Amino acid sequence: MRNSLALVLAAALLTGGCFAQQPAKGSSKVVETSSRKPDWADKRFMEKDGKLYFVGTVAAVRDLALGEEQAEYQAKKVVASSIQETFQREFSTATSGSNSLAAGSPLGQAIESALSASTDRIKIRGMMPMERYWERVETVTDDGVASSYNVMLLVVVPKAEYDRAKSQVVDETARIEQVQADAKAREALERVRKRLETP
Repeated sequence: MRNSLALVLAAALLTGGCFAQQPAKGSSKVVETSSRKPDWADKRFMEKDGKLYFVGTVAAVRDLALGEEQAEYQAKKVVASSIQETFQREFSTATSGSNSLAAGSPLGQAIESALSASTDRIKIRGMMPMERYWERVETVTDDGVASSYNVMLLVVVPKAEYDRAKSQVVDETARIEQVQADAKAREALERVRKRLETP
């Protein structure tokens, strides 16, 4: 009796191993990395030793070289977005309490549109890739396993160039017709310019 019970238990263990739970479709795991994950990989922006660092990130790209190109493009977008956010914050402070310059007002909308267009045109000179990090990820699919990469690129931007780009955004916004026709808007932009020029 004991022998038959032991046989049943052994058979259950053996067949149970055959039916071990398989990874779910869509689940993924990192199977290889370029190095130990650096501290900067999960950040967007850092300032250190008078230099500005930005991180461009792309996920689930099939080709590593293409991923590196896309990560550099994303880093440029992060720089432009940072400039746009700085301008918006300063402009909001400069126009606090002014209904005619509020975000939803016609003039506020015109400024928002001009800001978006000018940040799209920003050319950042002197942006240098400093370090890259990548992860190779395997994802369970209907056909088996698909491999892709997550790529992060750390770039440095000279502070003088970053400041030049901020001034460019102010200049382009100041040229729109609605701003030129509105004394309060012109005054607000001058306040923004002075605040952005202050170290």
